[in-house]
Amino acid sequence: MLFLLVEDNEPAAAAVAWALTDSGHEVQIVCTGREVLGMINHHHPDVVILDITLPDVSGVVVAKWIRKDHPALPIIIATGHGAFDGMDEMVGQRRTAVVQKPYSIEVLFGLVGELMKDSFTRP
Repeated sequence: MLFLLVEDNEPAAAAVAWALTDSGHEVQIVCTGREVLGMINHHHPDVVILDITLPDVSGVVVAKWIRKDHPALPIIIATGHGAFDGMDEMVGQRRTAVVQKPYSIEVLFGLVGELMKDSFTRP
């Protein structure tokens, strides 16, 4: 499985990427929201892990960009700040989940499993 990790905190990105690759997955990392769509179109990830706070644009805005062209792509929004503006809207969307940082790899894989299952249970 290919994960696109959108995270501007290098130590956090390295830790998540290590855990995913150690579990046999591929990871592409970008640090800004503006890089996301190009990476999605070029690498076709299976899941996006999206930091809510990015240096150039909000993760909520990035999620909306993704949904416009890739409505079925699973997105896990990661927040270290608890609730955020637009959270209710994001949580209500199909194939979208929110996780509180720091999160374990087991929690991440649980969310991935739920989001992947969602593609078979909802039209």
